[in-house]
Amino acid sequence: LVTAGRRVAVSSNTNEAICNLLNRTQLRLDDCGNQALVVKAATTTSLKADQDALADTAAQALLEKQLLALPAPPAVLGGTVYTFVKEAYDAPPSASPSSSAPFDWLVIDEAGQVSLSNLLYMSRVARNILLVGDQQQLSQPSRAKHPGDSGLSCLDYVMQHHPVVPRDRGVFLATSWRMPPPLTAVVSELFYEGKLQAAADNHVNRVLWDGQEQGLVFEPVEHSGNSTFCQEEVEHIAALVDQLLGKPYRRAQGGDGVLSGRDILITAPYNLQVNALRKRLGDRARVGTVDKFQGQEAPVAIHSLTASDGDSAPRGLEFLLAPNRINVAISRAQCLSIVVGSPMLATGIT
Repeated sequence: LVTAGRRVAVSSNTNEAICNLLNRTQLRLDDCGNQALVVKAATTTSLKADQDALADTAAQALLEKQLLALPAPPAVLGGTVYTFVKEAYDAPPSASPSSSAPFDWLVIDEAGQVSLSNLLYMSRVARNILLVGDQQQLSQPSRAKHPGDSGLSCLDYVMQHHPVVPRDRGVFLATSWRMPPPLTAVVSELFYEGKLQAAADNHVNRVLWDGQEQGLVFEPVEHSGNSTFCQEEVEHIAALVDQLLGKPYRRAQGGDGVLSGRDILITAPYNLQVNALRKRLGDRARVGTVDKFQGQEAPVAIHSLTASDGDSAPRGLEFLLAPNRINVAISRAQCLSIVVGSPMLATGIT
């Protein structure tokens, strides 16, 4: 779109997801020698984190006054719903219908996390809308009851519970540019009717350490009586992180490197476990709930199941092992995905 001279607005549910897409966009533009300006609209609160997230590319994070001072508007502008509801993006009253919107396209990433109401607010800034997302991952959290379909995310509204997008409603992106073939095969079989394939070059994606180098690994940890916090899993994960840090990794997309705290993403279903992992690991890994890391990626992803068995799990196995939640947790990995949990969780599952 940018190569064709189009202006593109990019939004999502979090600043992190927006920056991730802007980084990828910048890299693609660099590959084809396009010097179009890519900018994240930042606030005083988000500026430092946005700058850090964009540090590896030429994409910039700018405050509103800096944006307005640019000699020409950026070809790609990323921002939250609060960015695009501002009067600066209102069309002048005299504008013709063909030129009334400041952007040619509005791209919504992680559209399953963006509400219909927010899409309606933002839709006036562009003549065309592209929803990018995965209805097989986590949808937006519901905070209230809404009549009819008005409480759905914009993606759920379009998809109407189809696991793979029908041809008359969109395009199914059947290639994973993130995951290696062994991990893609598992995710494809479990969640996408076997229709998802890894990019051909992704067979190189791996971590060069003493354990399994790519794909999905289950690390059993015996424990009992734990529900939302499990010290045994915290210690096991800390040991895994110690083994992984400093080890080289290879990626077909994004280049090779050596594992640092930024390259290991750890998720857990409960805040108590997340807090315990953060306290134990410090800056040796990125730690958060599954919901927080949707839309992000790392060479290594580790998921702590935490609860000892189905009876101990708050909200039951329906929450803990929900397909959408497990899909997000294991598919963050570019090389290696590790699930740490009690074998007793399998009891009673048929």
